[in-house]
Amino acid sequence: VVPPGGHFTYTGIIANNTSDPQRVDLWVMVTLPNGNPYGPLKRYNGVPLTPHQTRTRTDIRQNVSGLAPPGVYTYTANCGDYPSNVISLDSFEFTVTSGKGSGGDDWTLEGWFDDEGELLPERTELFGNYPNPFNLTTTFSYALAADAEVTLEVYNLLGRKVATVVNELQTAGYKSVRWDASGCASGVYFYKLRAGEFSQTKRVMLLK
Repeated sequence: VVPPGGHFTYTGIIANNTSDPQRVDLWVMVTLPNGNPYGPLKRYNGVPLTPHQTRTRTDIRQNVSGLAPPGVYTYTANCGDYPSNVISLDSFEFTVTSGKGSGGDDWTLEGWFDDEGELLPERTELFGNYPNPFNLTTTFSYALAADAEVTLEVYNLLGRKVATVVNELQTAGYKSVRWDASGCASGVYFYKLRAGEFSQTKRVMLLK
C-alpha cells in the first residue's frame, strides 16, 4: 500500500535454467485500476545470463507517480524478446491510496541493472540457433570475446553458399541475428561462423 508520489521496494530475480548462455530483454509494466496497461516503466535490453545463472537484486525501488489515481494495480516483470515474445513473467498487486499526491509525476524505477557495465564473454563461441528445426526464420546466437571481422554463412548439403547472414566488423559481446530462409527449399543446411582465427560450423534444418 503506497500513497501517490510514494514508492515501494522489492527483490528481483532472473534465472537461466538452460545449459546455454542467454540474452534476454527485461521490461516492467503496470496495469492501472481501470484495466489498461501502462509502460514499460523500464526496459533493459539484452541482459546476459550464463548457463544456469541466477541474478538477484535487492532493494529495487519503484516510484509511484504523484498523479496515480487510487485503486489496485498489477505490477508485472516480463522476460523475453521485447515487446511481444514473453518467455516468462511474474506479477504482484499493490494499492495506491487516495489523497493528494506528492513527489514526482514519473514512474521511475531504480536498482535493476542501471549500475553495471556490459558483461563480456570470456571466449568466442557459436551457441546455435533457435528454433531448430524451423519454418522460414531462425535466430543464430554467438559470443565474441574481442572485436573481430565476423562472417556467418549458410551452406547447403552440396557445399554451395546460400546466404551470408553477417559480414562486418563487430565489437565484443553477445550477438544474435535472424536468418530469413523463405527463399530456400526444405532440408538440412550448415552455417559457419568465422571471427578472427575462430571458426565453427553447426547444422540447421528448414521445414516448410
